[in-house]
Amino acid sequence: MVMWSRRLAWIVGAAVVASAAVGLVGMVLARPAGLRVSEGPAPTPSVELHREDFWTAIRDVDLESAARQGRPAERRRFALALQMVVQGRRADAIRELETLNEEAKEARIQDESREALVRLLRATAGWEALRRIDPEGLEGEAYSDAEPQQVLFPKDPVRLATRIGWLRVPRLRVELNGRPYTFAVDTGADPTVITDEVANTCGIQVSDRSTETETSTRHRVEWRAAVARELRLGGIVIRNHPLAVVRKADLDLGLVQLDGILGWPIFEQMRVEIDYANGMTTLTRPGRGPAEQARNLFWLGYPMVGLRSRDGVPLYFGLDTGARDTSLNENILNKASLGVVGGARRFSIGAGGAEAVVSRRVVGFSVLLGGREFLFEKISIKDGVKNLAVFAPDGRLGGDVAFRGKMIVDFANGRFELEAPLSERDFGNAM
Repeated sequence: MVMWSRRLAWIVGAAVVASAAVGLVGMVLARPAGLRVSEGPAPTPSVELHREDFWTAIRDVDLESAARQGRPAERRRFALALQMVVQGRRADAIRELETLNEEAKEARIQDESREALVRLLRATAGWEALRRIDPEGLEGEAYSDAEPQQVLFPKDPVRLATRIGWLRVPRLRVELNGRPYTFAVDTGADPTVITDEVANTCGIQVSDRSTETETSTRHRVEWRAAVARELRLGGIVIRNHPLAVVRKADLDLGLVQLDGILGWPIFEQMRVEIDYANGMTTLTRPGRGPAEQARNLFWLGYPMVGLRSRDGVPLYFGLDTGARDTSLNENILNKASLGVVGGARRFSIGAGGAEAVVSRRVVGFSVLLGGREFLFEKISIKDGVKNLAVFAPDGRLGGDVAFRGKMIVDFANGRFELEAPLSERDFGNAM
């Protein structure tokens, strides 16, 4: 199994254009074509999957069915540990997965428990435990001797001007060890990433040892571990923040050269509101949400949002602010009958470079979230949707769903919300 995150960077759509036409093409590409937002059906339908096979139920996040049919007992314990993850009970899940990793008799239970445990220990900075479980891994070795991370919030919310642009990927000004940079906001990236040039300029010591990781394309990139003394997001100060350092060329997206990427470990520490319409991001200390609000957001190597199809089937999409467009993963075909049409050749850009990929399309696909129905005239089924430790995602939410609206991520309370204005026109002119 791949012990490091399967994805440092993100996929964006690309077009080959002359430099003089970049601005015009950018305005066209920024507008999501063929997406319509309307009032969802009320009440929202709800369907239970009732998977009969244990591992199929696990794959589809049908954990109640998995727990009911979990025999022997260690299968049930594994399903319950994953329910703890979905419920935000990380400490409980870690304890149970540690036991299963050591004691499970079924090889797959032991292997999957170990992989999920590694993800959770990374997320909770359990570097010493990670070093024991994965003594050959780079993270435990590199980060276990570092000072614990600290996140210091000011009294008032922090508001940061945010550039969206034709990539439809938010970009913020940050200070790294006192130097200003522009970083992309990518909830699909884990961990925070900087280039070797930025590390050198900021006097950040980088580990001698390196390893390779997969990216959102078929390219592999080399990375080294480092720790930032101080990262500032406006008035928010993050000290001793773990980093992955890659070559500058690996964050060169052709039309845009990135200094770095703010990954999910930053944003699970705070409540994040990205106002795509007005180019503003508001960051606040997480509070206690309303008790009556059901959780629809969890993390296990990738932030996952619970959605429903129009006929009520539960779906789980990775949340990826680093992706221009929403897309589907093959697993959704196990849950829904969709009208798939032939493949189209497209360019995909991620860490390590660009590549041409062929993706199939689904006609007339919709999902329900927060009283809204998001209806796509055509949506791609393609590789690049990040694989998780255990679950199979049904797709990936990109920046198109928040165009002209707001995206709110409140991981502490397990909540994801979209304030999406209703579309005034039909397909082709939507949004």
